[in-house]
Parts: sequence; C-alpha cells; structure tokens
Amino acid sequence: MTAKVRWGLIAGLVGFLINTLASLVFAFCGPIVSFGIGIIAGFFVSQQEPATTKGEGAQDGAITGLIAGAFILLGQIIGAATNLAIAQTEQYGLIFGPLPDLSSPEGQAIYWLIGIGVGLCFGLVDMFACVLGSALVGYFRTQNIAAQLEDNA
Repeated sequence: MTAKVRWGLIAGLVGFLINTLASLVFAFCGPIVSFGIGIIAGFFVSQQEPATTKGEGAQDGAITGLIAGAFILLGQIIGAATNLAIAQTEQYGLIFGPLPDLSSPEGQAIYWLIGIGVGLCFGLVDMFACVLGSALVGYFRTQNIAAQLEDNA
C-alpha cells in the first residue's frame, strides 16, 4: 500500500469520525475540519513519498485528499441523516421554521430528500476543502528537484 492510499485512509477515518460528530452540532464546521484533515494528510504523504516536481507533489496530495474526502463526505451524509432522525423524533422546530407535515408519504419523501441533499452538498464542499488542503501542502512541501538538476547541469 502506498503512502498516498495509507494516509488517505487514515485521515479519512479520522475525518469521518470528526465530521460526523461536527455535523451533528453545526454543519458549517465541516469545511474547516476537512481542510485541516487534508493539510495533515498532505504533510505526511509529502514526508513519506517525496515527489520530484511540485506538480507531482500536488497530485499526490490531491489523491490523498480525495480518498480522505470520500470518507468525510460519507460522514457528513450520515450526520445529516442523524440530524433528520433526531429532529423528526423530538419534533422540535428548525431555525428556519417548523418541520413540514410528516404524516403523508410525500411529506416524508420531501423531508428526507431535502435533508440528505443538503448533507450531500455540505459533504461535497468538505471533500473539495480536503483535496485543496492536501494538494496545497503537497505542492508547497515539494522541492522542485528536476529544475534544480537542470540548473546544476
């Protein structure tokens, strides 16, 4: 297993747990958490698998961030579904107003589709933040060895 995959899985599992719990409290925390997870994953990948060019370092970081981001996306969707279940069983009002009529199947479908859709949207933003953080670290931590060799030749 390469360092990209290993650190993507490790960071993804940690990000999954943190983001699932964070999305239960406040969904807007997700991108910040994801960006931080991506930075950490990109750091360890760039340290264990040094790239020869900055582009390759960014690519390695992006692959790691994408693997971790997939887990974070899943955590965000699970957190959104859990929030929906809690809101439905507790019958509390949302900050945007009361819950829709959940007695009909149509109301249930709309409630769950919109809620999961919002979780998916937040999850995609989280995934992008994780990829961005990891790719940036991969880029900036890579010393352009190929350019240095050309300069010395």
